[in-house]
Amino acid sequence: MDSIITTKQGGRPTKRPTVDEMCRLYSKHTASEIARMYSVTTATVRGWIAYYRRLQPALEVDTDVR
Repeated sequence: MDSIITTKQGGRPTKRPTVDEMCRLYSKHTASEIARMYSVTTATVRGWIAYYRRLQPALEVDTDVR
């Protein structure tokens, strides 16, 4: 959890792992486990995964959300 992206667009800052960190985490942990690590809901983690897939269609993350 060393790398966190912080965006500045108004409102509450979004803190989520970088693409590389998410790939590493998701290859070893379920969405529920990652959610507990970042104190967010499983739906939030699934949203992060969907967000990264839209940014990088070739991103190799398992297609099944656990």
